[in-house]
Amino acid sequence: MSDLFYFEDEGNVKSEDDTKDKFFKFAEITYTKEYYKDYKSAQEAGDKYFKDWFDNNHYEDFRGKMKPAYYYTKLSPKREVE
Repeated sequence: MSDLFYFEDEGNVKSEDDTKDKFFKFAEITYTKEYYKDYKSAQEAGDKYFKDWFDNNHYEDFRGKMKPAYYYTKLSPKREVE
């Protein structure tokens, strides 16, 4: 990602990573109440159901970590700004 650039103002080049760092000082991505409810329900339904639910409602990000699908996330302001 650090190879990607965009222009801000006249000729001032900022990397995408710089912008992301500034953004996440004020905001965070959190999981919805529905995610936790569905997660618990899937666990209670048994291993096979949980695996199917997990596989169908998560994706692997660019670092190889499994993340909930977008409909289980929301953008929230941070309670304490860094």
